[in-house]
Amino acid sequence: MAVLRRQLFHAVHSAGFISDIKLASKTSIDALCAYHNVGNRSNIPQKLLKSLSKTIGRFLYRVREKWNKCGRRQEYFMKGNEDWLNQTLTFNTEVETFLAQQNSTDTGTETEPTSDLPGTSQGASNVGRPAKNWDTLSDRSKKRKAHHLLEDREPEELLYAASQGVYKKNSSLKYVLKFAMLTPSRPAKIRKLISEKKKEPLKFSSEEALSLLVETGMTKQAYQTTRLAAKGKNADIYPPYNEIREAKEKCYPNDISVTEDSGKVPIQSLLDHTALRIIQEQKDTITQVIENLEEEEQFNCELVCKWGFDGSSGHSEYKQKSTAGTLDDSSIFCTTLVPLQLKVKDSILWQNPVPSSSRFCRPIHLQFKKETTELSQEEYRSVQDEIKKLQPMNVSLDIMSWQQI
Repeated sequence: MAVLRRQLFHAVHSAGFISDIKLASKTSIDALCAYHNVGNRSNIPQKLLKSLSKTIGRFLYRVREKWNKCGRRQEYFMKGNEDWLNQTLTFNTEVETFLAQQNSTDTGTETEPTSDLPGTSQGASNVGRPAKNWDTLSDRSKKRKAHHLLEDREPEELLYAASQGVYKKNSSLKYVLKFAMLTPSRPAKIRKLISEKKKEPLKFSSEEALSLLVETGMTKQAYQTTRLAAKGKNADIYPPYNEIREAKEKCYPNDISVTEDSGKVPIQSLLDHTALRIIQEQKDTITQVIENLEEEEQFNCELVCKWGFDGSSGHSEYKQKSTAGTLDDSSIFCTTLVPLQLKVKDSILWQNPVPSSSRFCRPIHLQFKKETTELSQEEYRSVQDEIKKLQPMNVSLDIMSWQQI
């Protein structure tokens, strides 16, 4: 006994399950079992039941598509799809053979093409709640509908249908889906590319680039050549030289005085500048340490330094004219200061990693003079006088801005 599509449609429509594929599929299989004298679905071998479910699932999806196109009105649906409904619903050979064997024990006559399947009533018409658009569904509803698709379709079939469905709407997505289905190993490769973090080149800050120039002794021309070569390899990691020059200017303290035979900066200005630069460079660490302290509007930090002087002779002499006529650039007498640590109470905010390195020496006074006992004593008294006059520096600590008051 062949089953027409019309008969199966009436079975589903009378039960009101057109919009719910899962319930409609269950209703259809139960009706077919009764129609072919199978009894119930438990009498159908599992392999055949799976094949039967897939065939019915495909049919029900076509029914729902046509049903929605007709505005879910039975009159228009029956009239517009009359030829399609009058066609026989075909199953694969194994299912057809099984159903024929079950019918061989039936002595009744075949059902007319327009009759209903057993256990259904064509008189009841339950349209149900109008179906919502996919975009308006909740995540739970989307998962439920997707689960029904997975029960009745193979993943490869769904992927191919998706690539065809987005052809007109999103050509880029179609290309991605097509690329993913080229070979069985392609999805694993795509997943690996997505999961692995691509190591992008890190760009030098202006301070880091300045440090690179100082450490390597690189000239301006050499730096610009290196920067352009790196940009040509799509590695724009070096800042423009103008930014380096600005960073270099920030390294200079205020109130520097220069004459023909000497250069000097007040110790107060040098210490203020040194402390502020340390705070700016270590602001994350300082902020973390301060948060662990008791809440106070103000707290006192202490910058520990060491200072000293030394002279050297035997330098190259240049024929530089001097207004005084007594310039001797063969000898240099240098007074410097080295910051050791910045601390608040018992917590160290910053520690000099190489306190004996000349890299951390900050010049206080440079003189083209030969080292003598009188010069050393004079310089010592001068520095001690400045130390006695030192004043605390007030700094406003703000997460977004660090500025000296």
